[in-house]
Amino acid sequence: MRHSLVWPTSFLEKTFRNDYRRISHPKSSSSNNSLVERDALHHWAERVHSELLAL
Repeated sequence: MRHSLVWPTSFLEKTFRNDYRRISHPKSSSSNNSLVERDALHHWAERVHSELLAL
């Protein structure tokens, strides 16, 4: 099942001709694997926002 959660890189490359950028997801908290820490999520959102503004 874990492999099914992988981004479809070949589809992205074919569809967007390598004109896309990956932004890593924030890591889960070491104390609770089901939660993402607020600061990590905020930092990720800032990176996404920055990439969108650069378009």
